Amino acid sequence: MWLRWWKRPGPDAINHVDLERSITLTVGLEQTASLAETIQLAQEQVLIPLRETLPPGFRVELAGSADILSDTLFQLGSSFVLSLVITYLLLVALYRSFRYPVIIMITVPMGIAGAVLSLVIANAIPGVNVPLDMMTGLGFVILTGVVVNNAILLLDRTLQLRQEQSLTWDDALYLAVSDRLRPIFMSAGTSVLGMLPLAVFPGKGAELYQGLGIALTGGLALSTVLTPTVVPALVRLMEDWREIRKPRSSIVRTRDAKVKPVKEKVGGRK
Repeated sequence: MWLRWWKRPGPDAINHVDLERSITLTVGLEQTASLAETIQLAQEQVLIPLRETLPPGFRVELAGSADILSDTLFQLGSSFVLSLVITYLLLVALYRSFRYPVIIMITVPMGIAGAVLSLVIANAIPGVNVPLDMMTGLGFVILTGVVVNNAILLLDRTLQLRQEQSLTWDDALYLAVSDRLRPIFMSAGTSVLGMLPLAVFPGKGAELYQGLGIALTGGLALSTVLTPTVVPALVRLMEDWREIRKPRSSIVRTRDAKVKPVKEKVGGRK
């Protein structure tokens, strides 16, 4: 009887998590699977029914990449918000105004829209899967400091023309766009073409940085096309709104006073 118990198979090692015995079940995902969708399906179809049938003293939790996904998304969102705040405060210090940096920061949503649109188009291609992972999210953070450069060039040139030549807002915006349009497209075009191989051409390790390249190229391309039209329109609307809100000068009306004729005395005579 003792020999039978000795030959009975048992665990090679006893794992502990938080000083409690644990059993680890490792699950691998396909390359085309999304981690967020897989976690949601596991919660709904596996974990919730299993927790209802477990005896007291047992619990089931997710670990590994699934456990740190929520923390990663929170940290990424915090970094994105912090980058927006730092960029805005820096522009406020440079322009000494709270209004003009708001117009410049409008280009950030345009860049994000271009990045999201490029990811949707890339995932619609058969055989291509670009997940919204940490590297792809890093591309959105980088966009906040890249897409504002074109708007800074336009607004700075406009204010310079207004100060030096005393032009109207319409003339200053027209000349600023004509002067800065070529440098904007040249700098943005070289940046997009430089990151295009990272986003399009496959290679060793390309799947790690492909989402980053797609987000940067798409966001920068769309913001570059929209900035020369959107930023001047916003500047003109803001100035029109300022003029409307200016208090009108009060006009004081005075009654005409009757002037009595004055007779001069010449030589003591009237």
